[in-house]
Amino acid sequence: MPEPENGLMSVARVKTHLQSLQSQICEMLMQEDGSGIQCLSDDEVRENGGLSAPRIFADGAVIEKATENSLKQYLVEMYLDNKTTKTRARMLSVIRQFYSFLYLEGVRNDNPTKYIDLPKIQKSLPKILSKDEVNRLLSVVREEPNLNRLRDTALIEILYATGMRVSELVSLQLGSISRDRRFLTVIGKGKKERLLPLNDIARESLMEYLSEDRSGDNTLKNSMFLFPSHGVLGHLTRDGFAKILNRLLQRSGIQRSKISPHIIRHSFATHMLGNDADLRSIQELLGHSDISTTQIYTHVLDERLKVLVENKHPLSNTMVP
Repeated sequence: MPEPENGLMSVARVKTHLQSLQSQICEMLMQEDGSGIQCLSDDEVRENGGLSAPRIFADGAVIEKATENSLKQYLVEMYLDNKTTKTRARMLSVIRQFYSFLYLEGVRNDNPTKYIDLPKIQKSLPKILSKDEVNRLLSVVREEPNLNRLRDTALIEILYATGMRVSELVSLQLGSISRDRRFLTVIGKGKKERLLPLNDIARESLMEYLSEDRSGDNTLKNSMFLFPSHGVLGHLTRDGFAKILNRLLQRSGIQRSKISPHIIRHSFATHMLGNDADLRSIQELLGHSDISTTQIYTHVLDERLKVLVENKHPLSNTMVP
């Protein structure tokens, strides 16, 4: 076991850091599962050396002194309470960091999480829109009554035409547009540059948006960004785009749970694959460094074809003797 540092300053530092960690972990656990965690009372805090620690209800163990069995029981309770695998894995990861600190600082002589395995997270298939839903979405945005119709149309048209990441879309600069308005130069993950073609419809939406009069707003007029804003970043944010997309989806009558701004990117890839585009080309367009990341869209397509057969095949609901 590592030797604890000596001296009052060291003890004070450890206690301060420990209290901060305990406060953070308590807050996180309460947010995830308010009925399973509570903070100690003032009297209990004094009994524990002035540290405000959370308590695991399962066996009353203070988290600072919890055993491996206490933690396993808590994870089981999370499972029984229908917490997702992702939530349980994230929780265990945070708790592991907490006990690693306690061990390294000599507060504990063991790490009770050492032999607890992380739950295996099954990668869920990305949600997509059908081609009909995309057409409905595009129809709605083209008829938007608000002042940002040209901008919103360009956003959706460009995103569906290229499949770029939302973060890449909102941070596009005017200099990324080719002279003939047929290509966009995108700087993706790892500062890797790629050239993305625009179809005629997306190109027309872009040109119409660029022709919009911004002379009344110097901030927007002088901005280097394609989709400028008055915010700190100087351009539309990912959250800002998400709000626009959610509004448009609602107006289109498209219902989805937990919609990600990337739903159009996922739709682009799946529809391209469904139209016989090869996987390598889709990988390059999406900016994936590993083709295995792109291959998930083959599973999306397989699942949709399976549902199609089950719902549309003439014998799907017929009892075969």
